[in-house]
Amino acid sequence: ELKQYEAAVKSLEASLAAQPKWRQADETLLALGQAYRHANDLGKAKATIERFLTEYPNSRLADRAHYRLGECAALAGQFDLAATEFRRLIADWPNSPLAPHAMHELGCAELNRKNPAAAETVLGTLIDRLPQHVLVPRARYARAMARHQLSRFGPAIEDLQAAMAKLESKDRSDARFLLGLCQVEMKQFAAAAATFSSLLQDDPAYSGADKARYQWAWAMKLQGQQAEAAKQFEHLAATHPTSPLAGEAWYNLGEFAYANKDYAAAAKSYYAALQKEDGTPLGEKAGHKLGWCYYHQQNYANAQKTFAYQRQRYPGGPLAGDGQFMEAECLFKQGSYAEALKAYEGLPALENKEFQALALLHAGQAAAQRKQWEKGLKHLARAVDQFPDSAAAPELLCELGWVYQNLGRLNEAVDYYQRTIEKTDKVGRANSEPAARAQFLIGEVQFQNKEHAEAVKSFFKVAYGYSYPTWQANATYEAARCFEVLGKKTQAAKMYQELVDKYPQSDKVPLARQRLGELKP
Repeated sequence: ELKQYEAAVKSLEASLAAQPKWRQADETLLALGQAYRHANDLGKAKATIERFLTEYPNSRLADRAHYRLGECAALAGQFDLAATEFRRLIADWPNSPLAPHAMHELGCAELNRKNPAAAETVLGTLIDRLPQHVLVPRARYARAMARHQLSRFGPAIEDLQAAMAKLESKDRSDARFLLGLCQVEMKQFAAAAATFSSLLQDDPAYSGADKARYQWAWAMKLQGQQAEAAKQFEHLAATHPTSPLAGEAWYNLGEFAYANKDYAAAAKSYYAALQKEDGTPLGEKAGHKLGWCYYHQQNYANAQKTFAYQRQRYPGGPLAGDGQFMEAECLFKQGSYAEALKAYEGLPALENKEFQALALLHAGQAAAQRKQWEKGLKHLARAVDQFPDSAAAPELLCELGWVYQNLGRLNEAVDYYQRTIEKTDKVGRANSEPAARAQFLIGEVQFQNKEHAEAVKSFFKVAYGYSYPTWQANATYEAARCFEVLGKKTQAAKMYQELVDKYPQSDKVPLARQRLGELKP
């Protein structure tokens, strides 16, 4: 009784040694079993109680022995044996004062045996038969756990709300956490957020504080309060850096910043998430998004290295193909066309259709930059054939025309330029730079064919029909050149002056000024 268990063991062992069958030997064995249990020797405790049941099966203390044996089994993780012992007590000693305790412990054992339906039944029997018993609040809490596992969230909430105030502080905090989980499942996100908030306010040292903070953040996120959710994820990452949830908290912080286009802040969070989760599926996602952050900041060198790391670290991951594609994109953006072309040609089959189209488009463009016209033609023709409805279709058609033009196949070039314009007419030519470029290149072909009057019309369509200053300036300059060839110096001078006035940033302005000086009478 004084919790001096080692001393108790010595005295009780000495008692049995002195007279193994004395009139209180059964009580001595049971007390010795309890002493062993509290001295953390479950093996001897269990053996001693089993000896009791063998030697004194008809003892007046038999119900207590079965209960103690069940307790030892439960503590040892032997929940099948624990359930058997508690069930035996309930069946054979229904009027024992330990029967309600056995029903509660049986319910807990069934929970540990992954049998929540049986747990709900036995705990419900205790609650219904003895509604005023001191164990009812704990039984309601245990039944709420069973009901949560059975996805009976509404009844679980009822149990928890009825039991909460009468539970001890630790169980009360655990019960409140479970209440929040049930409210989330019922899509009662505001109530869940309030539950987790009050839990952490009332019990800031709660052992599951990181989990409660995590659930609070998700409750806010699921009701659309993204900024508040981010605040809770940030708090979790800062105050529980070693929590297994810290990596996901950093990732969600990155997602919030990324959605707000704050790519610098997002990169820091994704990097922290990658450090926490490296080698896991979440680590792959964090690394991939980190690469995108660098890409959006036009830091293509770091983006390329990050995507390369992702590809090498997670070669079989679901984002491996996309990462490899983005690695090629970064090389392309840096003007490393030979390396980019090799990377595009080495891509695996991509699930994203737009990425497939872009890979072929940029492979064709990289080949064109290398003057490998036939190779460019192969990639672009394949893309036009396979992805006619891609968002990149206008650019694909225009690029294919450009390749044909450089191969000297001018009729085919003009045909693809016309198809570019027709493709973009459906969405409005003012919104299509490929169409502006295509119309300009038609003018170039016409100029090359000495069809200067027709070329002027094409250049005018670009200058006055689109809203892309670079192409408008170039078209204005080329129209002026056509007028010069046609002997219309006044019109030529007017176009050169218009270029100087409307597009002062154009690289054609110095040439236009030079021509204006030479055209003066």
